[in-house]
Amino acid sequence: MQTGYLDPWRTSQAVDAQGVQVLANIIESRAAAPEEIAARRVYLDLLQIRTGERALDVGCGTGAVTRDLLAPVQPGGHVVGVEPNPELLAFAAQRLPDIEFRQGDALHLPCDAEQFDVTICITVLEHMPDAESAIPELVRVTKPGGRIAVMCGDQESFIVNHPDRALTRRILETFVEARFANPWIGRQVPALLERHGGKSPVGV
Repeated sequence: MQTGYLDPWRTSQAVDAQGVQVLANIIESRAAAPEEIAARRVYLDLLQIRTGERALDVGCGTGAVTRDLLAPVQPGGHVVGVEPNPELLAFAAQRLPDIEFRQGDALHLPCDAEQFDVTICITVLEHMPDAESAIPELVRVTKPGGRIAVMCGDQESFIVNHPDRALTRRILETFVEARFANPWIGRQVPALLERHGGKSPVGV
């Protein structure tokens, strides 16, 4: 059985126009939740984004996080969102005309080397079977001394408290292996960033 076979965000997953609208609604609904707003505030504050900087959002989806990068870099800054799904990209571009959007994925970013002061990749890598290969790309496009923020879950850290231990293990294993293409990437990101030159990972 393929890991992540039920993962709706899996990068290789084919999605029709109706499915894309469903995914877009999920992204926007989640982004509006108070706990998500608070989480964004924390990791964006940690990045210390400054006026005039260039910022990149990898796997931007509908631009739910991308749009929060715009105000801190103004005036004089620039924000780019990269997304592999053309329908999600069009959704984002239509709503956020002041942000540049490019089609591409985290394994082959359509960006020059050392182009950005800040690069973020939020809840993306756990949906990529070969997510480890994305880390060198994040480092490549970030300027020396720039900041990289990766946020993804370590899916096996979830805990279910139930008296039937065998059933609990089955539930957790199914949840982790079926719903996420790369469920362990969260615990691997700090070491991967250090290995590829990102000396101070902002957050995981």
